[in-house]
Amino acid sequence: MKQLKYGMIPGFGTLGGLSDMRESAKELDAFIQKVLTATATTTTTTNASSASTQKVDIVAHSEGAAVARYYLKFLDRQTKQEQQQQQQQEQQEEEEEFLQERPGRVRSLVSIAPVGKGTSVLGLLAMTQILGIYDFLADTVQQYCVACVQILEGSDFMQELYGDDGLQAEVPGVRYLNVITNRDRAVTPFTNGVMDIPEPPKFKGVNGATKTEVEAPPLLQNLVLENHCDSNPDQSDHCGIFQSPFALHATYAFLASDSGTIDTNIPCTFSTDGA
Repeated sequence: MKQLKYGMIPGFGTLGGLSDMRESAKELDAFIQKVLTATATTTTTTNASSASTQKVDIVAHSEGAAVARYYLKFLDRQTKQEQQQQQQQEQQEEEEEFLQERPGRVRSLVSIAPVGKGTSVLGLLAMTQILGIYDFLADTVQQYCVACVQILEGSDFMQELYGDDGLQAEVPGVRYLNVITNRDRAVTPFTNGVMDIPEPPKFKGVNGATKTEVEAPPLLQNLVLENHCDSNPDQSDHCGIFQSPFALHATYAFLASDSGTIDTNIPCTFSTDGA
């Protein structure tokens, strides 16, 4: 597993997550390419096309989940050469077959205590707007931390990520798992971390009506810790949930699953042997 520290700005040392999250998404793009390149050089393949279909799994916390979602929606695309290789491969397939995989580099995104649709900061966001001081505070904060404003509910970044309908940032062909807790006091309301279940796939005609393709919807599962673990035994909050036995068990089970779904009967504690 490789770890990325993103969003660092001059004058703040190694403190990350401060710069524009759009720029952080570009850092993630370069990091993923670096990981795939390293993996390709250490993995023996018998088929040249298999290298171009390599995908990564991403596990993100809080702001990192928003950065990853932005990357998936706007930056996760193949190079022209890879697209040409895929097109040649598709031409050899039967016309009746369906294209269900998105041409991207990411297989899964696990979001733990994600910013989701943004935070109201325990209602303080609305208060600053009512008092007419939001713009002043936002301009001041952005001088030091652009992302601190972007993670707010209704920000320009959130509107770009979720669109005019404010519903869905997920993209087809990627598997999503969101693990959240109702004790989260950083992302408020905590339900903003719950992602909308996508609609069924839409059929469309291709080349007149000679071929029909179906675009697979995102596979998405939301897990609220308290719905599975009585009274949140480890008292996980926004930061603590990243080390929660429930969150870790769910993450491992999800990444090991071929179907992109997991049994909700997930352990809430570590076993005596540490597993």
